[in-house]
Amino acid sequence: MTSVLMTVSEMRSFACWDDRVRVERWGIAREWGTHRDADTVLASNWRVMLARLAELDPGEDAHGIMHAGHCLVGWYDHLLVDWRRVDLVRALEDMEHEIDQYPILDEDDHSALEQELHDDDACGEGCSLCEAEEQDDRSGGYCDCACRDCFDTAIGKAGKALCSECDEAGCEANDGECQRDDAYGVGEDE
Repeated sequence: MTSVLMTVSEMRSFACWDDRVRVERWGIAREWGTHRDADTVLASNWRVMLARLAELDPGEDAHGIMHAGHCLVGWYDHLLVDWRRVDLVRALEDMEHEIDQYPILDEDDHSALEQELHDDDACGEGCSLCEAEEQDDRSGGYCDCACRDCFDTAIGKAGKALCSECDEAGCEANDGECQRDDAYGVGEDE
């Protein structure tokens, strides 16, 4: 019996069981699972692991997911693997070894997931893209206002920063007409 999988008897804390777990040929992966509140590293590693196993078992006859409710994180997905499929067990062992060496299985997948979440405004605390944007915003100096028709000076990142008047008026950087009351000579004292 390999250490990457455990038997049902080792998992006494489950409130919900998948019917497959009752069959002796299925094991539950010790280190592989994901949950509602997973960070991008865990979520990416889960996606990569499932994709690698799908290459070895395209019909998913020898591996699958057991979805269970969880009192702290809402739900938890556990990986089930057929003990008899040595190639799948070995693949899990290899991926565990990879993670021991470096925590991310596939940098490209992790970056793509982080970008997807960031673009959907679904990224969480510690998003490297948000941190980079904040750093960019702080690292700017004096620059032209990013409002298309304004000629004032702003403080911040060139092409992003609005002068205080345009910011208060609701102008958008590089988009549409200036919304200031004094834009285009309208409202200026004569």
